[in-house]
Amino acid sequence: MRKTDEAMAMLKKQKTPWYLVIVFLVVSAGLVTAGYFFYQLQKGHIVVNVRADIASVADFKVQRIVRWRQEIMTNARVFQQNMPRISGFRELMRDPLAIEPRQGLLKRMKTLQEVYFFIEQTGKRE
Repeated sequence: MRKTDEAMAMLKKQKTPWYLVIVFLVVSAGLVTAGYFFYQLQKGHIVVNVRADIASVADFKVQRIVRWRQEIMTNARVFQQNMPRISGFRELMRDPLAIEPRQGLLKRMKTLQEVYFFIEQTGKRE
């Protein structure tokens, strides 16, 4: 029993270094506060960067759609304004077995395919 009494007495004699505990708590609170503000700062930067990326992708997609629509409208105008081709279609519709209208139409369509790089239904260019 004597050893336990001595140990208890030693514990009572040791003083807790409160100034170190207070310094530790102040430094910890400072680090937590600094970490929180740094987190908020980084979060703001990430949001700004992601929004800029999304906006640039959206602009790119809009430009591609506008370009695609312009190409389609140009192709439509070419077909609309080419009366010999339309008359060739009409002749071919009247007589599907007629060779002359078919060859003339195929020749004009081949030219268009070469000029505009139209793709066959297989998806491959000739």
